[in-house]
Amino acid sequence: MSTLDDLPTNWGRWGLDDERGTLNFITPEARLRGVTEARTGETVSLAFPITPVVLGGGVQGRPP
Repeated sequence: MSTLDDLPTNWGRWGLDDERGTLNFITPEARLRGVTEARTGETVSLAFPITPVVLGGGVQGRPP
């Protein structure tokens, strides 16, 4: 059985002050390779639409 110490980690990979993590892989060279793939200039949203659902009988925390 694996322990937490056996799991792969990137903790500290780019130094103690790093706040970007694996975003460090997106270098200027990587962006240039990506932009060469553009063909039409069309943008595509990656947002996932959600529909809010009221649970249990209305808004909680408001006086009647």
